[in-house]
Amino acid sequence: MIGALIPVKNFSLGKTRLSAVLTAVERERLSTFMLHHVLRTLGKVGPLDLCALVTGDERAAQIGREYSCEIFWERSPYELNHAIDWAATICASRGMKTLLVLPADLPLLKSQEIEEILAQTGPEAGIVICPSKEGTGTNALLRTPPRAIPACFGDKSFPLHCRAAKRLGLGCTVLSLPGIAFDIDTPEDLRIWKNASGPYRIEARGFPFLVP
Repeated sequence: MIGALIPVKNFSLGKTRLSAVLTAVERERLSTFMLHHVLRTLGKVGPLDLCALVTGDERAAQIGREYSCEIFWERSPYELNHAIDWAATICASRGMKTLLVLPADLPLLKSQEIEEILAQTGPEAGIVICPSKEGTGTNALLRTPPRAIPACFGDKSFPLHCRAAKRLGLGCTVLSLPGIAFDIDTPEDLRIWKNASGPYRIEARGFPFLVP
């Protein structure tokens, strides 16, 4: 069985590096859109047996429920990697043999890319990893079993995940996929996204927000 897990921090605490160009309300709206997009895209992928959010944000949980996601409620102070591995343990207890971890801020994510990652799944323990556009972060991590390696998301997570797999003698497949690689953290990312084509645009201080 294969599951997908999306960690979502509190909307009001996210995307602070965009505060120079977006208000707090606009940043929350951006985060909301991107979560809708990731969940809608996952909904187009056939072989998933579970889609879950790990979050402490009630608004994120409400969005997850709209897409029939399982909600793993993180009540302790939110720490990304702790939350991911705690939820991964629950997923494993539900029978998941493989777990895909995706960030919630991938506005150009495509279902074909998710399917390409899942196609790498095999019976042996190992990981599939997709780097961020900078080549240092991790924008998708497939683990077989769900806690094959510890989650190391954050600064320089791509080499950390690769080294963890090597240290444990696990297979490590690297896929560079443009939609997964593109997340939004900086004003320059917003500019690039603004120039990307997409339907249902509305403008907020010059930046596109695609309506779910």
